[in-house]
Amino acid sequence: MPGSHADALVSNGKEIRDFVLDLAHARVSEASGRLGARGKRIELSGRVFSASYEKTVIVEAYDDFPNLALASTSYKNSGKAGIPIDSVITNNSS
Repeated sequence: MPGSHADALVSNGKEIRDFVLDLAHARVSEASGRLGARGKRIELSGRVFSASYEKTVIVEAYDDFPNLALASTSYKNSGKAGIPIDSVITNNSS
């Protein structure tokens, strides 16, 4: 579904899904995992404009495993006030 997000950060019972990733400033480097010497790592960062949350998505792909991509997502509080995190939803297909 266009515009939908498979993951969310839940804070104070509210799902936060409106992160805007900065695709123009994606960082591409050599993969750094244990699955091979050749591959690429792509790092995208973004934020939600209504709060002090930042999101980073990292995808690594290895030449030796062409049908596999490893992805990780992290969240950060970039503000000065504490922000409760109730849970993180990942790979939600609904």
